[in-house]
Amino acid sequence: MPIYHQEPENDSADAVRRRPYQSFGCALLHLGPLALYSNAQFLEEDLGKLAAESFDIRTLHASTWKDGDSPHADLQSCLGLPDHYGKNLNALSDCMHDLVISDDGGMAIVIRDYDKFTTHSPDFAKGILDVLVSGARFLQMFGKTLLILVHTNDVDASYGPLGATHAHWNPREFVRADRGGLETS
Repeated sequence: MPIYHQEPENDSADAVRRRPYQSFGCALLHLGPLALYSNAQFLEEDLGKLAAESFDIRTLHASTWKDGDSPHADLQSCLGLPDHYGKNLNALSDCMHDLVISDDGGMAIVIRDYDKFTTHSPDFAKGILDVLVSGARFLQMFGKTLLILVHTNDVDASYGPLGATHAHWNPREFVRADRGGLETS
């Protein structure tokens, strides 16, 4: 059962009094699926809490990423992406929808030393995080919890908005001709 849908500990007919969060993973998710860490000890402590909640913890080492292929090779290996993975951000986005995440906890992707990669590939670094956050939001619709924990030595690290989406037309008005307002001569 997803961490944010757990039943309360009592089954009385009285009004249910839930704890603010049912788990540590849910507490992390409260501010979004991505959390930055500069203190390695805090990261390790939080990973211990997530492991205790049956999270599948996957680790990437960004300090080894030297070119555009190395992050994709690591992501493919770490996340078990298929052999046909296209090794670009669009392909990563597509593959995020198919991540296998247990119902017992969730998955935590840990990216260590992200500042080392961000220094020489800032746009690509932001793009990876953007795709991961978008994927996490998509997976939440299916009751799956994906957290991204990013370690950086840059205490001022900021990546701007991540996982942003644009407004979509509803299915009945997806085609422009179905929206009305077209003037005919």
